[in-house]
Amino acid sequence: MEKITIEVNDDIASKWLKTPVRLRKRLENQFIAGINNSEKFNDDFWNFLESERKKADQKGFNNEILNEIINES
Repeated sequence: MEKITIEVNDDIASKWLKTPVRLRKRLENQFIAGINNSEKFNDDFWNFLESERKKADQKGFNNEILNEIINES
């Protein structure tokens, strides 16, 4: 495992240093899970957009048509 450093205010740093090791481990695991979930959400979001872009393109809705619609407004 690799160590990383984050910057927090003095109050948070003090609380972290006073936190029992067992609780720190739980918080570290929650931090890891949060990062993993955000990466999955990001991947899912971009996959969704790509899928919708392909569907629109198959139906003839492309950048040229989109620009025409935008310019009409």
